[in-house]
Amino acid sequence: MKELFLLCCNCLPVSEEASFITTGLLVPIVTSLVATGIVLLITEVILPWRKFSKLSDKYDIFWIKDSDNGGDEIDFSKPMGEAVIKYRRKNKLEIIHKQTMHDNYTESIDHQWKGTLVMETSEYGTIAFYYTTLWGKPLEKNKHRLGFKRVVYNDKRGDKKIIYLIGADGYGREVLIEKNKV
Repeated sequence: MKELFLLCCNCLPVSEEASFITTGLLVPIVTSLVATGIVLLITEVILPWRKFSKLSDKYDIFWIKDSDNGGDEIDFSKPMGEAVIKYRRKNKLEIIHKQTMHDNYTESIDHQWKGTLVMETSEYGTIAFYYTTLWGKPLEKNKHRLGFKRVVYNDKRGDKKIIYLIGADGYGREVLIEKNKV
């Protein structure tokens, strides 16, 4: 019966002591597992890291002048705060946004929010964020303030990265410009 099975499987006859290793199945299985692991490492770890980790940096925040009325000029007169973007995994990054000035107020403010930036492509993404501090005070546990912003990253001015944030529901438009590197 054993010889008939081996003949049907187009295998060479083996002795009673034949094992998994001597039948030649171990090497193809191990090779396949190693190749699969390498492909997954490249497609799920290395390529996303190369594509999105370049956004990780410290940025100055600038407003768009008269953005509510269709303005498109960046107000370089003063940074409105700073943001830090950190790569987390795949297409997900973390952003911490600290605003110290407002476009409509002359006095100093202290607003901070934290969010998750998910990049759909190398140029476009979305931030879901929540405020941690308003007017210098931490938000009370029973209160919340959150929102969404669209992200556009496809511009460089000189050697600095530029990221545009387009807010929904009255959160305005901002420009993040890479800080000077010392």
